[in-house]
Amino acid sequence: RLQFSAHSANEVYASVLPLLLTQLTLAFERESPTEIKLWCEALYNKPIVWMQNKFIETSRIAFHSITSIDLEPFLFIARPDLLRYKALLLQLGSRETFEAADLAALTRDLYTAHKDQPLSTYKLTLCVGIVQILYKMLNGETIEADVPVLPVAEPVGVPNSNVTDASVDIRVDASVTHTHENTLPTPPPAPIKARKVQLSELGVVYLPDKHCLLYPSTVLTFDDAPWMSAALHEANNVTTASTVTT
Repeated sequence: RLQFSAHSANEVYASVLPLLLTQLTLAFERESPTEIKLWCEALYNKPIVWMQNKFIETSRIAFHSITSIDLEPFLFIARPDLLRYKALLLQLGSRETFEAADLAALTRDLYTAHKDQPLSTYKLTLCVGIVQILYKMLNGETIEADVPVLPVAEPVGVPNSNVTDASVDIRVDASVTHTHENTLPTPPPAPIKARKVQLSELGVVYLPDKHCLLYPSTVLTFDDAPWMSAALHEANNVTTASTVTT
């Protein structure tokens, strides 16, 4: 059994996988619909794309983003070198862009990964940003793709963006403000007019409570009188302390 280091594996996959995708693309263009259907069904939504040092299912890849928030390691935007295989990947489950249901499903993935553990700072940023986007999509508002809802988070000290429950730093990506000399900056993406979606399309959406624990949105309430909550909490602590001392 062959064993590869992460570096050598990247080199192998970087050289071999494009050849395989190229051959599949040629087959997709030349074979009959019946033949294409056979192998496309076998490869549909399978982890055949190498990104971030692992194989990614095609359904977790889109060619355009509706937000500047980094959705990895849950959802991925296709690299420029994958554009030549776009027709093939779309047939195998990739999308032009992610929909509201994909973002809602991401909150469920976060819950599955954490259960009763509080979210790290990075994943809390991700979750809150997704909820803000979902709110805009429910109201059919314009999403400013060039301005992140929250700072684009980069997990520091966590390899391959696979963030663990441990606390990580948030580092704002300031690279967009720096350009090489004599190089024109890339124009920002145009704002996206989101398709207005219905709440019933989303399924269960998980939101963080004040302890950074995820719960279904239907069981959470909004504290619109925090000064009263603080007073009640303080009174409860005083009563508990008095009971213990007596």
